[in-house]
Amino acid sequence: MKRALEEIKEKFQPDRIIIETSGSAFPAPIAWQIREMESSGFHLDAILTVIDCINFCGYEDTSYTARLQAQYTDLILLNKWEHISERQLDIVIDHVNELNTDTPKINVDSNTGINPEV
Repeated sequence: MKRALEEIKEKFQPDRIIIETSGSAFPAPIAWQIREMESSGFHLDAILTVIDCINFCGYEDTSYTARLQAQYTDLILLNKWEHISERQLDIVIDHVNELNTDTPKINVDSNTGINPEV
């Protein structure tokens, strides 16, 4: 990953690089690698977790890896929340809170997205 990030930086000089880890990836090793690259100009701003509210109750995972993911995040984004009932959203939030009650959760509107200042 280090070489890939350095190549992206060299070729494109981006202001920000977002790494999406899909599935059951554990973010800690990725965060550690990025922190090791601070002398090369890389900085870890935050670790975000995106919850698909439509499908979450069909595949929510309370495994060890899911618990680690949920605990090792700075912000939980609730996606597609406006497409389910208020009761269904309550159920999703209850399940997410079983994994992590402390991390802030934000409903992300599909039309407006999330404020970049967050």
